[in-house]
Amino acid sequence: MIKILIAENIPSLNKGEMAIYGGMLEIFKTLGDFKVAMFSNSAVVDRERYGDNVEIIDISKSLYISSGTRGPFIKIIVSMWALIQHFIFLIIYKLLGQRVLSVFRQQIWRFYVDADLVIIGHNGTFGIGGGLGAPLYLMPIYIPLMAKFMGKPVVIFGGSIPRPRRFKRIVSAIFRYVINKIDLVTLRESKSFENLKELGARTDHVYVLPDLAFLLPPAEFCRGEEILTEHGINREHGPLIGFTFTRQIASHACSELDNPEEKYRYHAEMMAKVTDAIIEKLNATVLFIPHCIGIAIDLDDRLVGEDIFNLCKNKEKVKLITEEYDPKELKAIIGQCVLFIGERLHSVIGALSMYVPSLVVSFASDQRLEIIKDVCDESFIYHVEKLDAQSLLDKIKWLWINKEDISGQLKNKKGPIYEGAMKNGELLRQVLSKYMEL
Repeated sequence: MIKILIAENIPSLNKGEMAIYGGMLEIFKTLGDFKVAMFSNSAVVDRERYGDNVEIIDISKSLYISSGTRGPFIKIIVSMWALIQHFIFLIIYKLLGQRVLSVFRQQIWRFYVDADLVIIGHNGTFGIGGGLGAPLYLMPIYIPLMAKFMGKPVVIFGGSIPRPRRFKRIVSAIFRYVINKIDLVTLRESKSFENLKELGARTDHVYVLPDLAFLLPPAEFCRGEEILTEHGINREHGPLIGFTFTRQIASHACSELDNPEEKYRYHAEMMAKVTDAIIEKLNATVLFIPHCIGIAIDLDDRLVGEDIFNLCKNKEKVKLITEEYDPKELKAIIGQCVLFIGERLHSVIGALSMYVPSLVVSFASDQRLEIIKDVCDESFIYHVEKLDAQSLLDKIKWLWINKEDISGQLKNKKGPIYEGAMKNGELLRQVLSKYMEL
């Protein structure tokens, strides 16, 4: 059995993150028998939602640190404490081997020792997306180095690599050193590949492949219909058009405004106008679908949807999903839509892989937009900095007019996208075969 350690958090309340993990599982199945463990700073929450699919490591308990929001100074202290523990563990491991577990008894150390494969960077590496399950600095640097020192294969899996923003020369040198030590790097965008080359890192072990979330299978079609029925939605009453809204994207709306709350209100007003216009012009039912529900309030898409709903005039034709569904169910729901407009990237990935003509709404500097461009082109992207109701409606009108052609094009692209994402499995197998018999 292959024991895989994901040395970071994939938060279960973010269904886009869970969709990535669902894609990972499809890859792991190609390797034979496997068992997965993963860091978490919300162990109770994640254990309930992941169930038997992964063993959750309570990183706060394992490293004797508290969870929650902290100031920068406290974060530095906590991060140094975690680093010291890892350093001492590594020294004793080199002296005692597996007997180190008689000294280091917490859960995390056993998984370091037992792991056949260590994965980092599932959604982002060194700064984009993802999360380590705790606000610990330097972890993406010392964990892969420690794992390599222990003789473990380390993989950046479906990640994104940004340009260093501060202390560029020093940070670039550190990133380059770490990446050169890693066995395999799979990235989601060519921009990440260019950033990696700019760091001066070697690229012979680097591959740009489709996002792992494309591999997530949806729930049964009938489950999607059942959920719509539970919400009083009958597709015979007009086309169903789906939206996801987020506070993060709202915070980038209208570059002429400076105050974040003003941006948020402007975003809500514009999206309410768009919703009403869609209902009036297409006799559509509009469905607000949350793709993240916490843990923090500002990560709960339902709250943003409620604020927009309260500004709508045609409330009887607007449906809000407030219940929690897993990513497969959400993908099945989105697959019932005629059009989809999403402010969460992985909600749009779910829609495109269900052949639903879609528009992703994001800010221009988001390099992850290249993931969408690999499936569609610039026409399917709307920059929220220039948000106004009419320009967004013009985009949606274009989607509506061309929806059948777009859907057909998406069906033709599914095979190459799926095969490209599945190449992650072939590459993982090649890495593992150097360390163990498969």
